[in-house]
Amino acid sequence: MLRCLRFSIVLLALFYASHSISFAQTPEVLGTVSDPTGLPIEGAMVRLLEKRLERGRARTDASGKFTIPASCDHCSVEISRTGFVTAIVAVAIGQPVDAKLALGGVEESVVVTATGLETPETRVGASVTVLGRETIEQRHAISTIDLLRTVPGVIAVRTGGVGGLTSLFVRGGESTYNKVLLDGVPLNEPGGSFNFASISPENIERIEVLRGAHSALFGSDAMASVIQLFTTRPDSSRPQINFIADAGNYNTAHVAGGVGARTHAVEYSLFGSRLRTDNREPNNENRTTTVSGRLAGRLSSGADLRLVGRGEFGKTGVPGTTAFGRPDMDAFFKHSDGDVLGGWNQTLGARVLQQASYAYVVSHQRSTNLHADPPYTPAFGDLVGVYGPLSDFLYDSGTDLQRHRVDYRADASIGPNQTLTAAFAYDGERGVLTDYRSTAEPQRPKRNNTGTTVQYEGIAGPLSIIGGLRFEHNG
Repeated sequence: MLRCLRFSIVLLALFYASHSISFAQTPEVLGTVSDPTGLPIEGAMVRLLEKRLERGRARTDASGKFTIPASCDHCSVEISRTGFVTAIVAVAIGQPVDAKLALGGVEESVVVTATGLETPETRVGASVTVLGRETIEQRHAISTIDLLRTVPGVIAVRTGGVGGLTSLFVRGGESTYNKVLLDGVPLNEPGGSFNFASISPENIERIEVLRGAHSALFGSDAMASVIQLFTTRPDSSRPQINFIADAGNYNTAHVAGGVGARTHAVEYSLFGSRLRTDNREPNNENRTTTVSGRLAGRLSSGADLRLVGRGEFGKTGVPGTTAFGRPDMDAFFKHSDGDVLGGWNQTLGARVLQQASYAYVVSHQRSTNLHADPPYTPAFGDLVGVYGPLSDFLYDSGTDLQRHRVDYRADASIGPNQTLTAAFAYDGERGVLTDYRSTAEPQRPKRNNTGTTVQYEGIAGPLSIIGGLRFEHNG
């Protein structure tokens, strides 16, 4: 386990204001927090704010009381507790705060992956788990797999430390049975495989995990699950700057930062990060760099345009089976992955929504072991392998993959709470497989795929019906 010390800095505005220092008559702010019936609320978070800057904080005790050893002019306290509506109460000098929190409503997630449209989770007739921004930030995960392994029905397997080959098995299905999407862009390699070590949780706002077969909408890769990641979208009209720094054992260091803003007509964001860790074993260091960006706008005609891009660049040492013998000190795996999406949405009247997009995905992978290490006999404690000695084998191979994808989708409202969807997708997959230790010409496989879908979605009270039909051609 990595034990990290985390420092976070969020700069919401680049404006400063001069202020005078005054000394309040009371050296502390105190008060009581209760529910609508007058019962005390224990564990409520109370933050003392002056011009939106935090001056102190405390939690209420069993009797609902709190004390903050600070004082200020023109202050307020922000009081929050799970299950209650957050309240902001002005602070009067010398007078205790008496706050009552109203009961909060039941929160419900809105999912996109299940039907392709924003749908309340309670109206989706499928098993879905949503990992929101708050959950992702609270866990401080440095690997996407650390987030996904907590989802019910999901088994995650990683060879070695951070950066090692990582696979996901959902509901007992093969690792190639999961459709992986990033902002709607398919990331699977031809054949369905996907290495989750090649994508970090940086700049990810939400992860939706749809368990079960959903091939009618997403194709033959989606036999066990659909996992879609959504890029973080700014929520402030002013430029918002974020910076995070981590450090820990195993020579671990992590920095990340970004800037973004969102108005009615334009939205933009740019993000970058760098992770370095040596992990526990020799030659198991990992170096990963992530860059991502988003640009979106709305035209006067009502159409929405968006451009989304992301790149992941990493190198990981491959020490081999160090529990049973000496590490391999020169082998490594290197990858460079990128994707870019251009999308367009347009409504036709009040009943039809059209969506079209083009995506380009590229991946370059290099596996190398150029130096033969001495033979060894596997051993673990007092146990010695009966086969041996084992010899190292040399390899130096490269895999270059490209995908051109075109999507079109039309959703038509055909009645109250009824939607008919027609969609078409084209994939042009191209590959170059190279053995750098051989004089043979590289292999150049290619495949053209098309998928046509018709889907019906109907909701009547507590009943939700989703049915679809898909025709696929893999050439």
